[in-house]
Amino acid sequence: MIDFKQVTKDLSEYFEKKSEYIEKARKNQKFKLQEKQDLSFVTNIDLMLHDALSEILSKYHPVIISEEGISASIKDQFWLIDPLDGTSEFINNSKDYSINIAFIDEGKVIYGWMGFPAYKEEYFTDNKKLYKKDSTGLQELVRPNIQESSDKLKVGLSLRQIDSMKKILSLREVSDYININIIGASRKYIALCLGEIDIYPRLGPTGEWDTAAGHYFVELLGGFFTNWDLSLVTYGKLDYKNQAFVCALSKRILEQGIMLFSRFIYLDTSED
Repeated sequence: MIDFKQVTKDLSEYFEKKSEYIEKARKNQKFKLQEKQDLSFVTNIDLMLHDALSEILSKYHPVIISEEGISASIKDQFWLIDPLDGTSEFINNSKDYSINIAFIDEGKVIYGWMGFPAYKEEYFTDNKKLYKKDSTGLQELVRPNIQESSDKLKVGLSLRQIDSMKKILSLREVSDYININIIGASRKYIALCLGEIDIYPRLGPTGEWDTAAGHYFVELLGGFFTNWDLSLVTYGKLDYKNQAFVCALSKRILEQGIMLFSRFIYLDTSED
């Protein structure tokens, strides 16, 4: 049995030690870039975090599936890591990047942790509760009040998604019913958990490491994270890829989003 409290403690100690260094690299644009085989970019910060997190987490379980490398063939239980979620945000000097970690047991997330160096915030799960840690201390996050009677849905999208989806978003049958909130990478899950947005629609595929921790956060607050046909999103697929998905804290809002966006699935080609 993994001691997730100790895992959180180890991750928090590393985060506090390295977050300022990571932030200086972003603000001063002092990092090295290289192109991956899929033509996306990786920085030396991604690789540094991959190595350090792999060392920390392998003490608790040896199988690590990371965007930047896989330690072993897939098992029923494994760590899922995105060392620097939102690399494009980081490269473009946006604060909305994070370190994402989850533990998977037979296809389901049972632990999640996110660190946001630019905001000096950590979010993590413990005993099926969600917590926020920052300079003011530790706070349990509870389900926010959800306004389901609003005429327009507050939709969380990144700039890259907006650019990729501009034809969709310009259609009156969509634009008349939404207000767009520009939020990068996994910050959208936090905005959803805090009640700052109503829904996050993802119309294209993502890596499992992009979503696992955020998925668990949303579910712990009573929300929904599903494929567009309302089937469950599971982890440990052969290619580590998710289909298009949608998440919201309210079933009614989820269904509204499906009515608005489902016919446009896979027209979003952004990588965020």
